[in-house]
Amino acid sequence: MRSTLCAICATNEYDTPLYEANFTREHLTSATFSARRLPDRIRYRTVRCTRCGLVRADPILEPQELELLYEGSTITYEADKPSLIATYRRYLHRAMRYGNPKGSFLEIGCGDGFFLAEARRMGLNEVKGVEPGVEAIAGADPEIKPHLVQGLYQSELFRASTFDYACLFQVIDHMDDPALCLDTLHLHLKPRGLMLIISHNWNALTNRLLGARSPIIDIEHPYLFSTKTITALLSLHHFRVLEAGAAWNTHALRHWAELAPLPLPLKHRILKLLLSLNISEIKVTIPAGNFYLIAQRI
Repeated sequence: MRSTLCAICATNEYDTPLYEANFTREHLTSATFSARRLPDRIRYRTVRCTRCGLVRADPILEPQELELLYEGSTITYEADKPSLIATYRRYLHRAMRYGNPKGSFLEIGCGDGFFLAEARRMGLNEVKGVEPGVEAIAGADPEIKPHLVQGLYQSELFRASTFDYACLFQVIDHMDDPALCLDTLHLHLKPRGLMLIISHNWNALTNRLLGARSPIIDIEHPYLFSTKTITALLSLHHFRVLEAGAAWNTHALRHWAELAPLPLPLKHRILKLLLSLNISEIKVTIPAGNFYLIAQRI
C-alpha cells in the first residue's frame, strides 16, 4: 500500500477522514476491478481535503498491483452497451460543436472499443483506444482491434499533439494519479484540443444522501470529483473548462436496480421481478449523480 496526497493541494495536511477501509486481501481480485460489477461497498480508507474539497482514498494499492488487477478484468456490461453509446454520443456531440467535426479521437479505458465504432460513425476519422484489460482487447470487433492499445495510458504511447478529442467515460476516478493523466493528455492533444469527461459527481444529491452506502464509494475509485474539484485540477494542468453540468444517463431498469443501495439478496429479488415482468430492459434516462465536462487544452 502507498500513501496519497490531494491531487490539487499536493499535501495531506488538510485531510479529514470520511470512511474506514473495509476490505481484505481476499477482495483484491480482477473481478473486483472489472467495470460495472454489482456494487458491493468494498472501499479504501477515504478522506476529504478540507482546503479544496477533493475526496480520495489513502492509502491505495501499489501501481504494479493495480495494473495486474486491471489487466485481468472482464467485460461485464455487454447488455449495457447500447445505453452507454446513447449517453456517450449525447455528450461527444456537444464537444464536437467546439472542435473539428472530422478530427482524431482518443478514448482512455475503452473496453473492447465499442464506442470507437460509434465515434467513426459520428464522422471522426482517426480513432484510438487504450485499455488495460487483456480480455477486452481480445474480444474486440476485428475492424476496431487494430486501433486499440493494451496497457495503461502512458506518454510514450502516442506522439505529441496527435488528437483533436480525448474522452474519459467513468475513468478519471479510477486513475491512481489523475494529475499525471492530465499532463499526458495535455501532451497528446493538439493545441486547443478538447477533452470530454463523464464521471461520478461527489456533490450530487444522491451521493450526499447515501454517504458510505453510495455505489461510488468503491475500491476502484481512488479519487472522487465534483465539477468544482475537477475544474480546479484541470486549471492546474493547463485546461480551460468550456462546459459542465449534470449528465443524463440512459440505462435499462435492470441497471438502475443494480445500482440501488440495497442488500444483495433484495437486489437480486428485484432484478428477478423486473425480468419476470418483462420490463428489465426498458430504457430510462435520468440525472443519476454524474457530471459531464468539456475542457480545452490551453
